[in-house]
Amino acid sequence: MRGIPETGYAKIPKYLYMMKEANPGSHTSYETDKDGRFRFLFISFGQCVRGFYRAIRKVIVLDGTFLKSKFKGVLLVATALDGNSNLYPLAFGVVDSENDLSWNWFMRQLKVVIADEQSLAFVSDRNTSLGKAIANVYPQSHHGICIHHLLNNVVTYYHGKGLVGLVAKASKAYRVADFYKIFTDICSISSAIGKYLIEADVRKWARCQFPGFRFDIRTNNPAESMNFALRSPREFLIIPLLDSIREMMTRWFFERRILSSKNSKPLPHL
Repeated sequence: MRGIPETGYAKIPKYLYMMKEANPGSHTSYETDKDGRFRFLFISFGQCVRGFYRAIRKVIVLDGTFLKSKFKGVLLVATALDGNSNLYPLAFGVVDSENDLSWNWFMRQLKVVIADEQSLAFVSDRNTSLGKAIANVYPQSHHGICIHHLLNNVVTYYHGKGLVGLVAKASKAYRVADFYKIFTDICSISSAIGKYLIEADVRKWARCQFPGFRFDIRTNNPAESMNFALRSPREFLIIPLLDSIREMMTRWFFERRILSSKNSKPLPHL
């Protein structure tokens, strides 16, 4: 019903052409190897980028999740949160795996629509390839790591009464003095965890140490929630997957436009 796996990727150029015709301002790109086999795919919708620059907090959450069709692969997602804390998707990518080459390519395509600047921040898990890609492609921006992933590592590899709660409290501290007081307590319980947290780069996980603005976005839950929303389409072939993403976003933005049109009161500034 959804096509033949072996012929799906051959339809990508035509599909992307029609998508750009229907969505002016969108950016799409794909790459094949020297034998003409598919390698990378990138899609960013024009209305998403325009809205991001007009009203969205400049924090982009990145993550990848496995595809489950015949040829597998990984779906990469770049998303933000709007003023109502709704998911605000910015870009999608399909690659072979989460490696240096694929993340670097994805970030270079993202930079075509989202410029590098000091007011921009990224939040992700501690994927090494992703961290290197952000540093290479967005040198002016700031990179924070998901506190949930950090706490999971603390639970898995270190032991100490109340340790996880103290690390979570330190990560949320607004004042530098409060942070150092809590961090001293952590080190007194376990010097090993103190060393680990320093090596993880305090500037990436502690709110008061972060050099940029990440507001209240401390995890990569927005990207993981996007992956969950696509849990069924992740089993589809490539073209039905892309169509499901397009249909989902069209529905979301239509519903939000209708809801916002009913509001007649002034909105507060963030």
